[in-house]
Amino acid sequence: EEKGHLFVIRPQIPVVRSTETQTDLLQKFYDHGYEYARQIYPDLCKYLNISEDLHESGKNKPHQ
Repeated sequence: EEKGHLFVIRPQIPVVRSTETQTDLLQKFYDHGYEYARQIYPDLCKYLNISEDLHESGKNKPHQ
């Protein structure tokens, strides 16, 4: 990870239990993951060497 060989995505808040039934906690955790993914998307694209722009075909073109 530190050497740039891995791109690790992990929650930045405490993880909910797999048996959690409180929908407000589950929604908060989901929302965190969604927003965090949006924040790190540019870095992930850079790591994968792909464009941040999604194309109509649903595939990314590699950087030239």
